Amino acid sequence: MKRDGQMICHCMDCMVSFLEAGTILTSLTKDNVVAKVQMLQTSIVDSVKHLQEFVELLKKEKENGDEELRQQLVQDTIFSAFDPYINRPLLGNTPVRQIVFSLPEKAIENLVCIYNELESSICRLLLKGNTLARIRRILSNMSISSSSSLSPYIKLNILCRSLIVINLHFDNRLLGQYDFATAIAEDMYCHAVPKAVFSTAYGKLFLERLCKPYYDVLKLYMMNRNRQRAYMDLVMFREWNDLQDEAATVDVCFQNELGLVGQDSSHNSSCMGDGSNATSTSTTLPMLLYVSNYVLSTKIGLMEHHIGLGIELGIFHGHYHLLTAFWYREFLLSARLGILTAMNESLVARMAMEDQIQLEQLSGGQDNYYNSKGSNNKGKKKGKKNTNKKDAKGSIKNSLSQSLNSTDPWKLIYSEGKYEQDAEYMFVSAKRMLCRGTVRFIVALYQSNVIQKPSYKFTTHELTFRKRFESFSQIRQPPVLSYDDFCQGTHSSTTDMNDIFSLRTLIASSSECFATSKSILEKLKTDFDQINVNHCYFVVAGSREEIMNLIKVCFGNSLFLIKLSKAIENNDASSLKFVVDSKINPQFCTLKL
Repeated sequence: MKRDGQMICHCMDCMVSFLEAGTILTSLTKDNVVAKVQMLQTSIVDSVKHLQEFVELLKKEKENGDEELRQQLVQDTIFSAFDPYINRPLLGNTPVRQIVFSLPEKAIENLVCIYNELESSICRLLLKGNTLARIRRILSNMSISSSSSLSPYIKLNILCRSLIVINLHFDNRLLGQYDFATAIAEDMYCHAVPKAVFSTAYGKLFLERLCKPYYDVLKLYMMNRNRQRAYMDLVMFREWNDLQDEAATVDVCFQNELGLVGQDSSHNSSCMGDGSNATSTSTTLPMLLYVSNYVLSTKIGLMEHHIGLGIELGIFHGHYHLLTAFWYREFLLSARLGILTAMNESLVARMAMEDQIQLEQLSGGQDNYYNSKGSNNKGKKKGKKNTNKKDAKGSIKNSLSQSLNSTDPWKLIYSEGKYEQDAEYMFVSAKRMLCRGTVRFIVALYQSNVIQKPSYKFTTHELTFRKRFESFSQIRQPPVLSYDDFCQGTHSSTTDMNDIFSLRTLIASSSECFATSKSILEKLKTDFDQINVNHCYFVVAGSREEIMNLIKVCFGNSLFLIKLSKAIENNDASSLKFVVDSKINPQFCTLKL
């Protein structure tokens, strides 16, 4: 009995410390957020250590005693301390809720798990999330981990998600530490938006306007998966569609202010999309879509996330509807990659031009010094050439270039996050190739008569396609794709089902897509293994466990493609049985034969 009392007291002490942790996380201020979270992180580590030691002690006692007798004693101790009918309703016909108390070692293990969630989610977010892109990636990883068993270490419950939402924005600051508008401006600069835009009146107003929609993007990842789709349908798509128009206005105002919109006789009227072939000697230069591309990239990311959630939740059920989902998803990923590539090229070119201008300005004085020194030595006797002059000038330019990169805070932010941006680009590329390979795999299964398209009596494929993607009808850019686009993109209405040559080409193309995706993911995995463990958690919008599972999906689909190819050679493809397996990754499937 004394041992039971000690056990209860120890558990209550742990619960008190857990309550204190929750109290601290709900009362943070901008002045003490870092200090208190660091102190809380240390306290959590110590508490977890003590709890694990206590669990080991209980397991040893379990091995040395009678298990049935011990469980009965534990149940008697619990029911003598708590009222088992505390939730029994006094009125109404509601059934009595069954009260379940866990055994001590199981209860302590659950408490350790919650402690680990607090430390690995909200504490790490508050301490490591120093840029907007990094915060978004951390929250995206948490959203994936809380919806599946991809990561055994990070699987958030409602308590941790609620605490994250509470601390996402308080004291008029992002995470209580950063000005939201400034964080958005820094993220936009890393995506090729010029700094001069943020100094204008309309640029500042747009940044303030963008704070609330971007807060909704961050908060979206902490919702339940089904609520995420509903929130995007009702609120976010409409709002980001309006932001696209406002971003275009900002681009026009910025270019008009700097005089960047001019005339160019080299363009013709067909570039304007009016369908005429007559040339024109007075057309405007193409728009420089700085802010528009940033908003469009974010919006396409939301659309792709919307389709991924539909696959995960089973809204796209069956091989045919999965074909439409992966086809549309591959289109969105390709569009986003195109925008990211254009923004990165524009940013690199502009930064190189700015560095060159500043280097010329700073090194101008040094050039004048060496030129004047050379003119003074013109009358001297000719002899060995002085090579120290070029070496000195070169070393000065190198030192000036290093000082420029180390003093500009905007370029420091870009250089620190460049690796993460490159890794995210690779991750998006891998997902695009995986979607493309899946589409071609399913089309190959149709052509080889392994599976057949479903037929409906009271609806059509076109109507179901429009219904699946009706949420995108309120979005003007990118325009919603039609069923005819789908038929043309998958060749489902023009391809001869008996054309063996095209079928073999399709299988080879699908296998190449999976191999390319697998090689990209393996490169990311290698990068994860070479860097700090604390850093790799937020490198890309995908955890290491998710990358490993996607590699398994690529490998499995490649094996079943080989099986399909051999069955076609033996004229035995129709006897294969087809199963869609989404256990490895809920948003990507393995097509088993």
